[in-house]
Amino acid sequence: MKTCENCGKEVLAEGRNKFCSAECQYIFYYKDRKVEIIKVKKIYPKKKRTNVCEVCGKYFESTTPKAKYCSDECSTNAFYNRNFIRVCNFCGKEFETHLNAKKHCSRKCRMEAYDNKKTINNCKYCGKVFKASRKEVRYCSKECGYKGKNITILNKKFIKTCKYCGKEFDTHFNTKKHCSEECLSSDKKTRTNIKTCEHCGKDFERNNTIKKYCSEECLITAYNAGKPVRFCMYCGKLFKIGSHSQRYCNEECRTNYFGEIRIVKTCKYCGKEFNEIRKGKRFCSKECQRQNISKTKLIKICKVCGKKFETYQKHIKHCGVKCNHIALNKIIKTKVCEFCGKEYETTSSVMLYCSIKCRYESRNRKRRDKMKAGINKKCKHCGKDFISHSNCREFCGSQCRRLQRDKKSG
Repeated sequence: MKTCENCGKEVLAEGRNKFCSAECQYIFYYKDRKVEIIKVKKIYPKKKRTNVCEVCGKYFESTTPKAKYCSDECSTNAFYNRNFIRVCNFCGKEFETHLNAKKHCSRKCRMEAYDNKKTINNCKYCGKVFKASRKEVRYCSKECGYKGKNITILNKKFIKTCKYCGKEFDTHFNTKKHCSEECLSSDKKTRTNIKTCEHCGKDFERNNTIKKYCSEECLITAYNAGKPVRFCMYCGKLFKIGSHSQRYCNEECRTNYFGEIRIVKTCKYCGKEFNEIRKGKRFCSKECQRQNISKTKLIKICKVCGKKFETYQKHIKHCGVKCNHIALNKIIKTKVCEFCGKEYETTSSVMLYCSIKCRYESRNRKRRDKMKAGINKKCKHCGKDFISHSNCREFCGSQCRRLQRDKKSG
């Protein structure tokens, strides 16, 4: 049993606790030291004090000394019942409110005070006088704004020359380059770029900006220029490889090469002739192979007991598991199952049950018996012995559980 390092009493709590209470811990560590008030408050809980509610007049307990209300209802009633006398900033009248930050007596005064702050401007399109929050506002409404912007664009004029026909024309836009849509469409059709071919070096006209070669021949020759070279397996010619697995220059050479190597064979099941490259293949299809396996049942004699048995496999020599164990010099024992009481044969000395079901059912039965009888345990708070039907229970009652929780939080 553990003993308290300060007073010498027994410590009932489990774990790394060295003291029986928080007071002993405080006396042991802070006996001869000056500790701040903040550290002392963490160890000891706050003291409760009695106060009087300002609304209903009841007595209530609280940890804060400045508490004025016993509940939330009393605090809300006090908030709406309080009155402040203020003077309106716009009209100068006195008014009562429960809000400390209110400055105007009504909504009209508030809106009029907001309007007085606005500046007076003249609309550039219609010429009306209007109020605005900023001096930069030029139009009184959205309609005047759209119309005024279009007029400023139409008032501007630029003199330019058409790229296709060469005539001069007036425009309101600085980016326009053609006098009409006909000149624009005809200019697109005749527009060409002259570039040199990257393979042969000739000049050619192109409509696309991506084109690099003058013809398909130059494109193919440039593409095949960087490829490696290999000899054909059938004709022996040199050719450039498209992939690392390519071995023939054409499909004709590939078909001719496999046609010469193929061998004529007869199927063992149906007797048909078929061409095949592999020498070990005996059947023309997988169906013939499966049907041949179903027919080829072998009759053998067990080497231990001498009985006849049928199999599809050649390497089997014994009729069953028992004969196999006898041939391997294993001792077969007869045992009784501890759960159901049946007799069974095994070679292992550790096995106690005849099957997996009996093993699981016996384990579950033992657990149920333990839970019915109960488990003897000790309470972590008071140290009393008690019986519990669950493995997770740690306290004898709800009071000990609460007291232990309060200790940790305090």
